[in-house]
Amino acid sequence: MHLKHLGLELRRALLDIAVLGMYVDGHLAAVEDQRIQHLLDLLAMGSDTEQTREYDASVARVREYSDSMASAIEHGVELASLFRQRDERRWVADALKDVLASDASISEREQTFVQTVCASMEE
Repeated sequence: MHLKHLGLELRRALLDIAVLGMYVDGHLAAVEDQRIQHLLDLLAMGSDTEQTREYDASVARVREYSDSMASAIEHGVELASLFRQRDERRWVADALKDVLASDASISEREQTFVQTVCASMEE
C-alpha cells in the first residue's frame, strides 16, 4: 500500500509525527530508523536521495519540539489535526505505533505521546 494519494503536506505531516515520536524519548534505535525508511517508501517520497532529503528535512522541522514533552505533544496534536478523514487518522496512528514499537520497548514518554496524539484524532 502506498500513501502517495495523500497530498505532500499530509505525507510530510505523517512523517513528522513519526519522527517526532521517535525522538520523544531521547533514545534512537536503529530499528526505528529502519521503520522510518519503510514509512518513506509507503509515502512514495521518491528516490533514495529524495527520501534522505525528506527525512533530514523532517528532523529539522521537529527538532525544536523534541526537547520538551509538552512541546512534542502539542506539535504532534497540531500535525494530527491536519488529518480529517477516518482512514487517514488510522494510518497516522498505525504508522506512529509501528515506528515506536519496532524496538520492542515503548518508553513511558513514547506511550504518552502515542496515546495523546491518537486520542486527539478520535471523533
